[in-house]
Amino acid sequence: MYRAIAAALGVNTSWFGADAMKVVDLLTFSFLESNRPNLLLIDEAHLLTPSCLNELRLLTNAQVRHEPLVTLVLFGQPALASTLKLPATIPLAQRIGVWATLGEMSEEETIGYIDWQITRAGGKDDVFTLAAKKAIYRRSQGIPRLVNRFA
Repeated sequence: MYRAIAAALGVNTSWFGADAMKVVDLLTFSFLESNRPNLLLIDEAHLLTPSCLNELRLLTNAQVRHEPLVTLVLFGQPALASTLKLPATIPLAQRIGVWATLGEMSEEETIGYIDWQITRAGGKDDVFTLAAKKAIYRRSQGIPRLVNRFA
C-alpha cells in the first residue's frame, strides 16, 4: 500500500521499501512544496483489510503546521460500512467527517443516467429503446454499478 501511495506521488518505487515513515516524509515534502494538504482517494476501499485501514488511519495522525498532512477519502461498496464497525477499525470510523451513501436511482433517473453515459461516450441516446432502458432499470434495481454492467 505504501509503495502505491509513493508511486501516486511520482516516486520511482523500485528502491522503495514498505515503510510508513517514508510515505509520511513524501507527503510532508509534497505538502510543504505545494502549500496545500494532500488528498488521498482510495476506490474499492471495501477490499482493504482492517489492518490496512488501520495503517491508513496512522497516516492521518501526521500534521504539518497544525494541519492534517493528508485527507483520506474512501470509496467502497456497503461492505466497507460493516468493516468500519469492527473493533480494529473503530478509531478510523470515528475520524470520518462525512459519510455519503449512493442509493438506488429511480426509473426516470436510470433512464437519464443511461442517456448521459451514452452521450458522454460519443453515442446517441437512441442506442437503447425506452423499453430496453426500463428493462435495465428493473433488472438493476437502479443500482449504478449494475446499470453500467447491463447497459
